[in-house]
Amino acid sequence: MNSSHPNEPLAKSVRLAPDGLIFVELVDGRVIAARYDTFSRLKKASDKQRTNWRLIGDGVGIHWPDVDEDLSTEGLLRDALLVAPAPGVKRGVLARAKASVARTRHRRKAS
Repeated sequence: MNSSHPNEPLAKSVRLAPDGLIFVELVDGRVIAARYDTFSRLKKASDKQRTNWRLIGDGVGIHWPDVDEDLSTEGLLRDALLVAPAPGVKRGVLARAKASVARTRHRRKAS
């Protein structure tokens, strides 16, 4: 863990879903879900480019070198659609998060 900021959220792994969601597992066991398609570079990127990521500074952020995009773990946590406790996200929780995202997307199209 980062000694200068012991309470700072640190990413451990990243998974991107084709429906525009990013799931980030934190070192403390929490999993956050957020929209990656709100970031134009990631939205326009190919699947191959989106899967080429690396952690920055022991997990304080995520970098996509192919599209020159950086996202902070703290920012993703702040804007997250879902924060699940350790040891992981249960299928029902993920289904509810995806349904919530779909409802939001539907409302945006309707207005």
